[in-house]
Amino acid sequence: SPGQEPRTDKNFPVVPTHIDQQVHALVFGFNPTDDLSFRLVTPYISQSTEHISIVPGYSEFTIDSQGVGDISLLSSYRFASAETHNWNAGVGISFPTGSIDQEGDTPRAPGQQQLPYTMQLGSGTFDIPLQLSYLNQQASFSWGADFNAKIRLGKNDRDYRLGNSASISSWLTLTNSRWIQPSIKLAYLTWGRISGEDTS
Repeated sequence: SPGQEPRTDKNFPVVPTHIDQQVHALVFGFNPTDDLSFRLVTPYISQSTEHISIVPGYSEFTIDSQGVGDISLLSSYRFASAETHNWNAGVGISFPTGSIDQEGDTPRAPGQQQLPYTMQLGSGTFDIPLQLSYLNQQASFSWGADFNAKIRLGKNDRDYRLGNSASISSWLTLTNSRWIQPSIKLAYLTWGRISGEDTS
């Protein structure tokens, strides 16, 4: 309830209430062998965030951004396999093609200002994605586990670097039917703090 409680260091003058993000990826793949694959991934991002605020004139406002994100070149290698299971490892590079200069009308001042980190389309740095996955296929079900990480390199031209991230997940899929295959997945994601600061 903005403005209806005393200001303290435990509440905020601006609060996001709804975030919507869509990512459409164009993927080009090439498999030189059965065990080795390459992928070029180009994401198009469209996102918006609705807010409430105690700032006059901005009691409710929305910011948005859209455009091409960071393009990635990824490789994956199946280094172990048997009749029912496979191990794959992957590494790649993410190029800073997504904009970190998106602007919008925010409560800082009327007109266009630099949008927050979360509304930018890219990291502004070269990043290294890493992946390790396991797949086990049985007659009536399959299960697997994945580990993914992203290592940020250097700082961008706005003097900050997004935090490194890592995730681990495991999933189970019932495969007895061709037409419907229920599945369940459990995932854990962690990411580090931003290093540096965009002063604008």
